Amino acid sequence: MSLQGYGASKGSVLLLPTSGASKPSSSPATIAAHGAELGDLAWSPFVAGQLATGAADGTVKLWSVPSEGLSANLSTPTLKFDGLDSVHSLAFHPAASGVLAAGAKTGLSVFDLEAGARKYAFETQGFGKDVTSVHWSRTGALLSAVGKNASLAVVDPRAAGADAIALATPSTLVKKLQHGLFIGGEGTGSPEHLLLFGVSAAQRPVMLWVDPRNPSAAIKTHDFDFSQGYSLPIYEPDTHTLFYTIRGSEMIALCDVESDKNAPSFWPSHTFGANGAVKGLSLLPKVAVDTNACEVNRVYTLGADAVDAYAVTVPRKTAGFHAELFPEVRLTLFDSLG
Repeated sequence: MSLQGYGASKGSVLLLPTSGASKPSSSPATIAAHGAELGDLAWSPFVAGQLATGAADGTVKLWSVPSEGLSANLSTPTLKFDGLDSVHSLAFHPAASGVLAAGAKTGLSVFDLEAGARKYAFETQGFGKDVTSVHWSRTGALLSAVGKNASLAVVDPRAAGADAIALATPSTLVKKLQHGLFIGGEGTGSPEHLLLFGVSAAQRPVMLWVDPRNPSAAIKTHDFDFSQGYSLPIYEPDTHTLFYTIRGSEMIALCDVESDKNAPSFWPSHTFGANGAVKGLSLLPKVAVDTNACEVNRVYTLGADAVDAYAVTVPRKTAGFHAELFPEVRLTLFDSLG
C-alpha cells in the first residue's frame, strides 16, 4: 500500500489496516507522537491497542488506540516519561504486563507503566555509550543492551546492586555489534541463548550464537550473504524462524533456528526479494494471520514510499484450517495495528 501523498509530519505515526480487503484513506488519521524523529515504537503484548513510542526528543509516550482504529488525529498520550535524551529502542516485557524497557543516550531504563514511574535505571557508564538496541529474553528474566560503541550488557534488572551479569567488549565479539536477540527458553529442553548480529572484522554481516551468561565465547557463527550495513533481525518463537535483512537491501532471508543444550541448530531455509529497498521490518501478530490459507507468518517491510506485506504459508493440498500448523502457544493480546 502506497504512502505517497499522506504527508505525515516528522515524529507522527501512521496506522494502516492489516486486512488486504481494507484500503487506507487518502488522508488517514495519525498519532502526533513527537516533535522530533522517531527512534522506535512497540505494541503491548498484553493491552490491546496500547502503543509505546520513543524519539530523539528524549521522551517515551504511551498511546491508546481504539479497536476500530483512529477516526481523528491523536495528540494526547495516556502516559509520558521525560529526560531520556534521544530514545533509540523500546521493548515490552514478554511475560509481565506493564513493564517497558527503553534504550537511550542516557542508558537503559525499565518502566513500571501501572505506577507511571521508572523502576530501574542503568547509566551509560555501564555500556560505554548510549544504548541503541534492547531485547528481552523469552522468559523476561534477562535483558540485552547494545551500546553505540558496540558493547554488550546482559542485564537482570531485579538484581539489586549489580547492573550487568555479563559484559562483553567489541574486541571479543564482532567489529560492529548491532543487536543481541534471545531465542529459546520455552521449556526445560530449550535453554536460552543469545544471537548477536553485527559486522565481522572481514566486513561481512555476521551472527554469533552465545550463552547469555558468557557472551564472549561464540558457540557457533554464521556469515550472511548480504552487503555490509545495519542488520534488521526478528525472531518468531512459535515457528522458530529468524527473519533477517540489512537496511537498504532488497533481499530478506528466512532461517530456521532452534535452541538446544547440546547442539543448537541454525540453517537458512529461504530468501526472497522485496519490492524495493527495506528501511524497516516487522511481523503481523500471530492472532491476525490467515489460518485458513495456512499462513504461519506475515512479514511487513517499510520502503521509501510504501508498506508491503509478504505471507509465509505452508503448502497443503486442501484449503482450510490445518491444526498441526498451529500448535498451542502462549497467547498475547494485540489490536489489528489499526
